[in-house]
Amino acid sequence: MASNPKILVIDDQNVNLILIEKALRSGEYHNIVTTSSPEDGLSRIIHDKPDLVLLDLIMPRLNGIEILEQLKSLSQHLPPILIVTSENSENMQQKALEAGARQVIKKPFQRAELLDSVRQWLAFAY
Repeated sequence: MASNPKILVIDDQNVNLILIEKALRSGEYHNIVTTSSPEDGLSRIIHDKPDLVLLDLIMPRLNGIEILEQLKSLSQHLPPILIVTSENSENMQQKALEAGARQVIKKPFQRAELLDSVRQWLAFAY
């Protein structure tokens, strides 16, 4: 695993960005980039090449599934992308996994669950 992995968090709600960043920092992750813009998030995945992405599912203009589908069409190496969502629809969660998400984490999340998933996927990526 990279010694200081870059984690990108994309969520249209600032309160969620703050909660996720706080949880990550408590787990000793400090190279965290957050954005509330789905379009900016998509661009950052492509150009900044983060080691892991935490992506909200329901956002205006461009939702998490649309981001995953656009990334899949680029057919380049992608970081593990974990969905962090309050969306309860099993259908939407299944669509996200089919579109390339590695895992769905439900909001409100447990800090330990989020950190365990982040650790596992970062270890898997290297």
